[in-house]
Amino acid sequence: MKPKLKTVLNEIEQLSTEEQLEVISYATEQLKRRTFTHSVWHNSQQKEHDANRRFAAKESQRQIFRDSLRGIAAQASLSSDAFANGKQAEIDWEDRNL
Repeated sequence: MKPKLKTVLNEIEQLSTEEQLEVISYATEQLKRRTFTHSVWHNSQQKEHDANRRFAAKESQRQIFRDSLRGIAAQASLSSDAFANGKQAEIDWEDRNL
């Protein structure tokens, strides 16, 4: 036991029973207050953590969606290029045969 704690406990022993009960009551209230404060803080931290996880999950879904759109756009671009190239080849073929 730390010396300071020993000193405090020895001083409490010197108090009357009524005063000792006051010390116990005070210590109990302090402990309740700290426990409540810790509980509120812990709950707020948990809510913040959950919100961050939900945000990260949604952001991940958005990224997947954006990547999918990029892939679709690239395929559409390739398809339109292929169509244009095919059309140009058809025109060139027709020009040669005329």
